[in-house]
Amino acid sequence: MVGPLPVGAPRWTPGPLQRPTMPPQPTSVATLPAFEGPAVASAVVRVILTVLFALAVALLVAVVAAMIVRRIRDRRRRVRAHAGRAPAVGVSGVADTAVAAPAVRRGIARALEILDEDRPPDDAIVAAWLGLEDTARQAGARRAPSETPAEYAARIIRRFETNRSATDILLRLYEDVRFGGRHADAGSVRTARECLVHLQRSWHDTAEAGRPGGRP
Repeated sequence: MVGPLPVGAPRWTPGPLQRPTMPPQPTSVATLPAFEGPAVASAVVRVILTVLFALAVALLVAVVAAMIVRRIRDRRRRVRAHAGRAPAVGVSGVADTAVAAPAVRRGIARALEILDEDRPPDDAIVAAWLGLEDTARQAGARRAPSETPAEYAARIIRRFETNRSATDILLRLYEDVRFGGRHADAGSVRTARECLVHLQRSWHDTAEAGRPGGRP
């Protein structure tokens, strides 16, 4: 006969400890640098604007230089054309060489003294011609409204056809230094002196011819 079965508290046998597992995390993906499109575009625009500004400045300088050169050339042509048309009289139409001669001779002599002074060639050429312009005003002939001081002086000094070349050379030397940006040298001063000596001889002969008993 089977006796009663023993009844007790249930036994619990722990198994191996299992830790909870986390779900797999996504792997990190390398991020690209932020797109710098606006900054690059702004830099390109600045470069383009700088280049355009530089081109505009260069174009402006070239235009101004061309205008200056053309103005100098036009002035020279006007002087030569006016010299070819102007008679050997003042603007008033009165030929007064005898009155003008003393002032002109003094001015030419002073210009020769300036060339002989110890000064830079550029300064000597400019000062000598400006002295001739003063001489032209002292000669008494009126200046035409359309004449520049240089044109006026050239007309007064160049009273005879034989003086045309010497006067034109002096005027060209002056304008090259004063307006053309060129520099004179010892050769330029020597050429100017030769022209002045020629003019001095011409005006001296004119004065002698106008004196009583002088040469015809």
